[in-house]
Amino acid sequence: MYFWKFEFVWDLVLGIWNFLGGYLQVKRWIILSVIAAIILCVTSIIGWMVGTSKGNHFVLTVITRFISAKIDIGRVTGTLTDNLRIEGIKVNFPGWEIRVKTMEVSLQPAYLTAGTVVFKKAVFQDVSIVDLNPDALVDIVWPKVPGWLSLVSGRIKNLSFDRMVFYSKDKEKSRTGNFQGEILWRFGTLTVKDAAIELPFGKLEGSAGAGFVRPALSANVKLIAQEPVGTVESLLVSIKLKPAQNHEHVSGPITVTAMSGSKDLLYLKGNIAITNNTIKFKEMLLTEKGRQGEAHIDGMLDFASNESIFDLQLKLSHINLSKELNIKTSFSGNMHVKGNPRHYKGGINIRNEDNTWKNISLNSAFEGDSSQIQLKEISGGFLDGTLEGFLQMSWIRGFYLTGGLKGRDLNPSKIIPEWKGKVNADSSGAFRWADESMQTGATAFCILMHYIFAATALIFLRAVFWRSALIMRHG
Repeated sequence: MYFWKFEFVWDLVLGIWNFLGGYLQVKRWIILSVIAAIILCVTSIIGWMVGTSKGNHFVLTVITRFISAKIDIGRVTGTLTDNLRIEGIKVNFPGWEIRVKTMEVSLQPAYLTAGTVVFKKAVFQDVSIVDLNPDALVDIVWPKVPGWLSLVSGRIKNLSFDRMVFYSKDKEKSRTGNFQGEILWRFGTLTVKDAAIELPFGKLEGSAGAGFVRPALSANVKLIAQEPVGTVESLLVSIKLKPAQNHEHVSGPITVTAMSGSKDLLYLKGNIAITNNTIKFKEMLLTEKGRQGEAHIDGMLDFASNESIFDLQLKLSHINLSKELNIKTSFSGNMHVKGNPRHYKGGINIRNEDNTWKNISLNSAFEGDSSQIQLKEISGGFLDGTLEGFLQMSWIRGFYLTGGLKGRDLNPSKIIPEWKGKVNADSSGAFRWADESMQTGATAFCILMHYIFAATALIFLRAVFWRSALIMRHG
C-alpha cells in the first residue's frame, strides 16, 4: 500500500516536471523570438534613420530639439551611412553665434549594436564663431552634462576643419588654420587624440581631455613656434587638473618646458586653478638649465571686469648673469605688475648681493602698453654712492631704447684701491634697431664724468655707434 502511494507521488512529480519542462522550453522560444523581433525592429529603425534621407532628416530634427539653441540648416544631401553633407549651418546661443559653411559626416552603423556611435569622419569648412556681446563679463562656468550621457560612448575617427575665425561682433579678433584629430567620448570625458592645429604664431599638436560629469582637465601638447623667440623654438606643456574646492572648479600641476631643437632650456613648474572668473597661478617655479638661481611666480588672470586683468608677482632668487655680463652675479628681488596688454604698471626692486664692487641695487616704478614701456624714476645704490635715471623702450617701429643714468659720490677705490676720491657720472643714450640687420640701426650716447682728486678734474667722453662702428671722442 505504501509502495503504491509512493509510485503515485513519483508519477505526479514526473508529470509536473515534464509539463514545466515543456512550458519552459516553449517560453524560452517565445522569449528568444521576442528578442529577435526587437533586434530586427531596432535594426530596421536604425537602418532607416541612418540609411535614408527621410531618416536623416528625422535624426537631425530630434537632435536639434535637445539642443538649447536656435539652429538653422540649409541644404541637406546624402546619407549618414555614406556621406551626409549639410550646408549653411547657423547656431544661435545667448550672446554667441556659430556659422558653418559646409559639414560632411559619415557614420559607421555597425558599432551601434555595441552601443557606440562611431563616425568615420566629420569635416567642417569655413567655421566662424561670433561674440555678439563682447562687453559682457567672462564667466568660466565649468560645463556639465546629465549623468546618463556618461553611459553613451562615441568616437570621431577623423575630425577636421580648414579654418576657424573668431569675431567680436563684425570685427575679426583671431583665426586658426587647419585642424585634424580624433575625438573620443567615454564615461563623461571628451578626449582629443593626436591632434594638430595651425595657429597664427605656430603649430599646436598633442592630446587633451576634459571631464563633464566630474570636472577634470588634462593635456600633453607641444607648441612649435613659427619663428624662434630668442633661442626658444618650442614649448612642451603638461597639465593634470582634478576637481577642487573653495569655489575652484579644477586645480592641479602644470609643467612647461622651453626647448631649442631637442635641448631643454627653461622649466616652469607649479599649480593652476580655475574659478568662475579667474585662472590662478600658484607656487610657480621658473629655472634655466645650466644657470644658478630661480624665479617664483604667483598671480592670476581676472575676467570679472570688462577688460581682462593680469596680476602677477615675481620673486628672483640668486640669479647668475655671468653668461651675459662675463662676471658672476647673484641677483635677487621682486617685481609686481598689474593691468592688461593695453595698459599695465607695477614696480621692480632688484639687487646684486655681493660684498665687492659688484654690490648694486635698483628700484623703479614702470608703466607701459602694447607698444612701449617706461621706467620713469630709477633709483639705487652702487660703489657706496647713489644712482638715479630713466629708461624707455619702444617696439612699434623697430626697437628703440633711450635712457639716462646719474651716479653721485661713487667710490672708485672699490674697484681700484689706488683711486681715491669720489666720482660723479652722467650718462644718456639712445639705441635704434630699425630691422633685423644691425647695419641699418644707429646708436648715440654721451657720458659726462667728473672725477675728483685732490684737485677737481673733469673728463668728457662722447661716443657714437653707427653701422657697427663705435666712435669715441674725448673732450
